[in-house]
Amino acid sequence: HALSQPLTGAVFDILVDVFHESLVARGLISPEAENLADLAEIDPAAELPIQEVFDRDFARNPEGFVEALLDARDIVGTYLAETLWALAPDFL
Repeated sequence: HALSQPLTGAVFDILVDVFHESLVARGLISPEAENLADLAEIDPAAELPIQEVFDRDFARNPEGFVEALLDARDIVGTYLAETLWALAPDFL
């Protein structure tokens, strides 16, 4: 289990990034909000402001957020599946 944590953490980080980019592309959050979300990963002081922004923007269009998350899930899942199929069993 402990050996898998770096990979699962990386996949989650990629999923979140793809989700945020999809939100920006759909006009559901601003590029500035996406940048603030990135900052919140390293600066705890940015967590409350970005949560307030996401709460406000989500309330405006919750269905759009769901669609963006489903798209991010499909994109990351496809890339992960393609990567796993490409692995040679001799190097696992």
